[in-house]
Amino acid sequence: MSVSIEVYVILLFHRYQVLRVVPSTEEQLKSLARLENEGFDFWMRPRGLGLPADIMVSPVDNMKVQRAFSDLGIPAQVWIEDVET
Repeated sequence: MSVSIEVYVILLFHRYQVLRVVPSTEEQLKSLARLENEGFDFWMRPRGLGLPADIMVSPVDNMKVQRAFSDLGIPAQVWIEDVET
């Protein structure tokens, strides 16, 4: 039974990435706060201008989130390529 649970946990985060962003405007900071309110998993919450925030994104949400960052002019860096590795 525990083997099945472990396999499930491993598959749960397959190909999830952690993106690092650094907001430089109040608008960008507010947009990050909205993402947090929408339920995205922040590993490091947005704390202020010029300070990094880390957000874990699923493979399904990755393009949507990266497009939103691009539209807002927030450079996003892949901090962790695959959460499982």
